[in-house]
Amino acid sequence: MSHVRAVAELVAALNRHPIRYCHWKSNQHLGEALAGETDLDILVDGAQADACRSILRQAGCKQVVPQPSSRYPGIEDWLVFDGATGRLGHIHLHFRIITGGRPKNYHLPIEQWLLSECVTLFDVAIPAYARELIVLAVRTALKARFRDLAKALLRPYREVIPAAARAEFDWLLGRVDAENIGRHLQASGLRLDERLMAGFFRRYSAGRVTPAYFLGFKVRLTRSLKNCCTASVVNRARFTAAARLKNVRGHGQKKKTLPDRGVFFALVGADGSGKTTLARDLAAWLGWKLEVRVLYFGIPKSAGPYIFFTKARQRADMLSANCIRRGIGPAARFFGFCSRTLDALLWAYVARQRYAQSRSAQSFRSKGCVVIGERFPLRQFNAMEEPMDGARLQKQPGGLLARLERFFYARLAPPDRMIVLQAAAEVLNARKPAASLRRLQEKVCAVNSIRADATAVTVDAEGPYASVALAVKTAVWEML
Repeated sequence: MSHVRAVAELVAALNRHPIRYCHWKSNQHLGEALAGETDLDILVDGAQADACRSILRQAGCKQVVPQPSSRYPGIEDWLVFDGATGRLGHIHLHFRIITGGRPKNYHLPIEQWLLSECVTLFDVAIPAYARELIVLAVRTALKARFRDLAKALLRPYREVIPAAARAEFDWLLGRVDAENIGRHLQASGLRLDERLMAGFFRRYSAGRVTPAYFLGFKVRLTRSLKNCCTASVVNRARFTAAARLKNVRGHGQKKKTLPDRGVFFALVGADGSGKTTLARDLAAWLGWKLEVRVLYFGIPKSAGPYIFFTKARQRADMLSANCIRRGIGPAARFFGFCSRTLDALLWAYVARQRYAQSRSAQSFRSKGCVVIGERFPLRQFNAMEEPMDGARLQKQPGGLLARLERFFYARLAPPDRMIVLQAAAEVLNARKPAASLRRLQEKVCAVNSIRADATAVTVDAEGPYASVALAVKTAVWEML
């Protein structure tokens, strides 16, 4: 399994500096974490917090913000980007050990204990295996909900320890000398009964952790750690009620956001340049950890009003043509007027939809989201015969609907940056044969006329998709 180079370089930087750190949990999956497949949980001495943050920033890491319900004092979230592969890594930076269910309501004052005796795995400092095993047992018990354990009593042979935790227990027990667990437990400072913990490990190794036993183990352990509890029963009830209300309403952000404000960027390119595929892949790439919204600014061809106006205009054109063939001039002119009016209504509706998407983009951006705009209307295209994703009625400047269309387009808030996908018309036509090559060439000329500046990043879209996607990801990362 190949490790993300940027993550490996970050670990190397931590090792070079006098930073007391360790990857404090789930070290069975440390290889996957270094490969960017899961999170890194790094504990750092709180006295060195600023120095650690400085190292992360020098390594190009960016801090992100969890939702209010997932924020805990002494825990930060950082992302790291590997410019060679385009992969992301996620770092939970811990200065305090906060654990428990939801919400996490226990602070275990064992930071110095974990940092004081470490071994290495993949060149990463990790706690002594016995200490990680003790913490795993405590975390597993504190996470278990009393109501789930009470239900499990009706099924006495049901496995109450989750499969992922069992895999970690098995991995750690294979590396721990059982006789040393007592020494490590005494050094922790936690008010835990050594016989209770030793009994749990013996029963687990023998496969005799029943629901009744584990419920009793949890009760005794929570009593021993009551001085570590940081949340009252009332606060936990309020958290649970708020989470359920959010689920019932079916909305609300769940993933992390950018500090202060988000970013809104638009993918711009002619047909065949890969806008739709890139928008989808960027959303999946960033959406692993961040709140991402993809907003389509093209023609809403699947929307009911668009379908109605289009079919009604086609019907009016057909009736007008029939009247012309039959020599009924007044009726032909009437249906021609209906067709033009329906066409104007159609483009006014499209302008209104784009304006609504623009407002949504600004709203999501204000909440810290990453907003991806596909086919955003640009003023640079207004000189085209039929502006790409732009106004269509401006050759009728005096009409009411033309003024309405102009009103909407004038109020479109521009994106923070544009990612302009540039390629030759021949290349794009080979990928996606155009009905009108002349029209495609006009679009290509308009797109390729945009130059890189403070508001635009140009990307050569003629190469293999993997290289184009990497260039776009690099540009996006720099915006965050």
